Amino acid sequence: MSSSVCETYPRICSKSHLAHPSPARLFHPANDNRQNAIRPPVVALPTSIPASGAKPMSALEVGSMISLLALLVFAAHEEIVAVAPAVTSALEQFLAGAPVALW
Repeated sequence: MSSSVCETYPRICSKSHLAHPSPARLFHPANDNRQNAIRPPVVALPTSIPASGAKPMSALEVGSMISLLALLVFAAHEEIVAVAPAVTSALEQFLAGAPVALW
């Protein structure tokens, strides 16, 4: 049984580390938490970050949004008006069938 790495894996020893040097990033850990480690400068972000591609809204867009909101409120009102008689009738029938002295 061979004890040498070169005998067990001959291709490892045949590779030249001088011809193919390791990249510099492999010589130090990516997360270097030492006190005297060289760190890149920290860039402070601005307090208000503008939206990407933000442009002022036109009066047409604002008007469209307001009209859509008004349409939504009107539709909700009409739904409530349409359902209210059925709910009132069901509640009236429930209370009519209930005993007189509930408490």
